[in-house]
Amino acid sequence: PPLMVQRFLAPDEVFERCLAGLAAADIARAMATSAQWRRAGGKADVWLSAVLRGTRKGAYATSITVAGIAHWLERELGGEIESNRGHLIRLQSTRELRHLLRYLSEFHNGVEVEPANARRALSWYIRSAVNVTATVEILNFWPHSSWVLLRALPPLADDECDDRWGEDGVGLVGSTVHIRCWDSAILPQGRLGKGMCYILDAGARGELFHLAGLSRMEIGAHRISGHALNGCLRLECTMGRWPCGCVELPLPPCSRDAFLHTTMGDSALDVADGEGLNAALDIADAASWLEGRSWPDALSLGPVLYR
Repeated sequence: PPLMVQRFLAPDEVFERCLAGLAAADIARAMATSAQWRRAGGKADVWLSAVLRGTRKGAYATSITVAGIAHWLERELGGEIESNRGHLIRLQSTRELRHLLRYLSEFHNGVEVEPANARRALSWYIRSAVNVTATVEILNFWPHSSWVLLRALPPLADDECDDRWGEDGVGLVGSTVHIRCWDSAILPQGRLGKGMCYILDAGARGELFHLAGLSRMEIGAHRISGHALNGCLRLECTMGRWPCGCVELPLPPCSRDAFLHTTMGDSALDVADGEGLNAALDIADAASWLEGRSWPDALSLGPVLYR
């Protein structure tokens, strides 16, 4: 008699459990084998651990926090995006976590820093201090206004734990901060007005940027100071939603999709610029924010969504 072959297919839940906890690349390879693996890999729960664990793109290690995943799944789709940002346009048409993970690992991870040169700082008593000149591009891939905090981390020895901020927020209380602003940024072709760039400088605690939703800011030459170990300077970028109605911190958003040649030297506006400064920084007591003042004690930037 002919040989009878009977196939038994496990339910999709079994396949989902097999995929849960795997790395993103392993999930993608499994989805390419059959329709049932593809169905299992399309479930959001399968990608939760991969997103929380993060991904690597060259020297960058990125991850979305638990709060960030909740914001991502509930965010508004669409929005105003440059026509040449096709990948971001497609990303804003879906809420699937696997598409976010692919975008961050293959196209843009939010903050990209390309060092041009590095020199030892003029500190004879701290030999590890360095000043790095780099190109910085910040992309706010969230549809809402976001804050972006960039800082140099202390060197990490083999027997030390990481010094990154937790998900609940960043520690700027007790810092002396001041606003630096430039009105010489280049806007996209066809857009009128002055291109503005604003940075809240908190010294060793980092530099805070404010970006409108789905916009980017590029700086051709930016100085980053920190401490290097074995020729390596570690940087951390954290990103979160700009607090609604935040009057304690009058940091305006940078111009959308602008390019600033340099933030070095005396290129920033100062109190002596008079009318130019008043037009660039339309806030009460602008002079004190330029000269430096304490971070408001009651001010919180809110949870970290992405790092």
